[in-house]
Amino acid sequence: VVRAGVLVPRLVDGEERFAPADVELVRGGLALLEAGFPLADLLSLAGRHDAATHAIAEDAVRLFDLHVREPLRAQALSDDERAERLVAAFRSLLPTITTLVAHHFRRVLLEVAQEHLEQVGEATELAAASAEPGWGAA
Repeated sequence: VVRAGVLVPRLVDGEERFAPADVELVRGGLALLEAGFPLADLLSLAGRHDAATHAIAEDAVRLFDLHVREPLRAQALSDDERAERLVAAFRSLLPTITTLVAHHFRRVLLEVAQEHLEQVGEATELAAASAEPGWGAA
């Protein structure tokens, strides 16, 4: 799971440690395994997701650098004030960005699932999915 990039340990006093949120991630992975997903397929998917996410994160960091960090560097501020404002901007934008990304992924996943079910599903499956709150909705 670590090799696939799903879990990323942090170094604390030279020792690899995992955050409490990682426990939830492992629980989610175990739930997928219990639902019947093969481990090899999940790890393959996770690896592809990790690669795509890294590429997009690099683009997002470039945008942050260009539109937040560089304008801060152009201001007549002390190094400490500039650094504090940079960290404050990152701290305030990170939750917004992660919410947008999670929302978009959920919408795309539901859209793809709906399209797939419409192509291969039976009428009873479509009716049950349509009756589910949030299915196909934002």
